[in-house]
Amino acid sequence: HVENDGSFAGQGSKVYRRIKGENGEMFPDFVGLPEWWDEGAEYPVLFPNVLLAFQRDHFYAMLLLPQGPGKTIERTELFYSFDPADRPDLAPLLAKNAAQWKSVLEEDLFVVEGMQRGRHAVHFDGGKFSPVMDNPTYDFHRWVATQVQKARSQHTAE
Repeated sequence: HVENDGSFAGQGSKVYRRIKGENGEMFPDFVGLPEWWDEGAEYPVLFPNVLLAFQRDHFYAMLLLPQGPGKTIERTELFYSFDPADRPDLAPLLAKNAAQWKSVLEEDLFVVEGMQRGRHAVHFDGGKFSPVMDNPTYDFHRWVATQVQKARSQHTAE
């Protein structure tokens, strides 16, 4: 897991496979990365509402903008190890990468929306934490509880 008590949490991967174009073209790597990044990736969440995804040659940032109960707007932007304007030869690969991430994030959205609907079920008890997989989720819940406590303390002090 990728964790920092109180500010971010997430997960890593050791099976990242970089995207390739029809003729084997690839994005250039960020400079100076250790060998771990050859197949590594990290997916931290900056509390409360920024999701990041880091790979050896690009990353994305997703900003979640709550609009009220049951509605959130997602804004996602891809960033590369190079200026795309300087590499028109990679335009097809940029489009392919954007389409691939869009597909992955839409799959995730379907799952997240289903989980949210399930939380409104009559018998939903809040769920259980798994010691192996849910440290980042626990960290987020602890962060929320801390923010609520701070707000309540300020309110009662007034």
